[in-house]
Amino acid sequence: MISEPMTLATDYLLAVVTGVAGVLILRVTEGQNARRCWGVAFLALALGAALGGTYHGFAIEALWKPT
Repeated sequence: MISEPMTLATDYLLAVVTGVAGVLILRVTEGQNARRCWGVAFLALALGAALGGTYHGFAIEALWKPT
């Protein structure tokens, strides 16, 4: 059973948006280190949002610390 459906949905939406942004930024780095860092940061945010959504939706305690 999903414990917090709206939080799960918004976290997953945030994960998709930031994941796409991270990939798009990494595709156009043109050798610029700052762009590479921002791309990786957005991908890390996507991972954290996905883990957070999974925790909030399914209350898996092992996921709380990584998020």
